[in-house]
Amino acid sequence: MNSIKILVFCLFAVCYCSLAKAEPHTIRKLKEVLIQLNSLRKTMKDNRQMVHSPKNFESCCSLKALDCFQNALKEDLNASESKLYKSLTKSITRQGIKFCDEKKTPESCLNCTSYSKENLPEFFIRLESLIQKSITRLSLNKKR
Repeated sequence: MNSIKILVFCLFAVCYCSLAKAEPHTIRKLKEVLIQLNSLRKTMKDNRQMVHSPKNFESCCSLKALDCFQNALKEDLNASESKLYKSLTKSITRQGIKFCDEKKTPESCLNCTSYSKENLPEFFIRLESLIQKSITRLSLNKKR
C-alpha cells in the first residue's frame, strides 16, 4: 500500500513539474517569433504596400486576428516560406496567443477584410503588439 502511495505521489510530482515548465517554453517560443518578425520586417522593402491589419480586437478574437496576419503574410506579402509564417502556424504559438478558453471563435470576431488596410510598418507593429500582449499575459499567469 505504501509503495502505491509513493508511486502516485511521484506521478503527481512529475506532472506538476512538466506543467510548470510548459509555460516558459511557450513564452520562449513567442520571443523567438518576435525575433523572426523583426528579421522579416527588415527584409520587406516596399513600405507603401497596404495589407489588412487587425487592431483593437476582442480578447477572444486573438486567434482570428492571428489567422488574418497569417493570411496577409501568405497572400499579400508572399512570405509563406518565411520562418515567421511557419512559426505562426505552429500549435505552441497558437496556444500562446489564444486569450480565451472557448473552443470556438466568437461570432462577433471581424472578418479579415473588415480591418483597415495599413502600410507594412503598421502591419508589423500590430502583429508585434499581439505577440507582446500574449507574452505579458502568459508571464502574469505564471506568477499567480
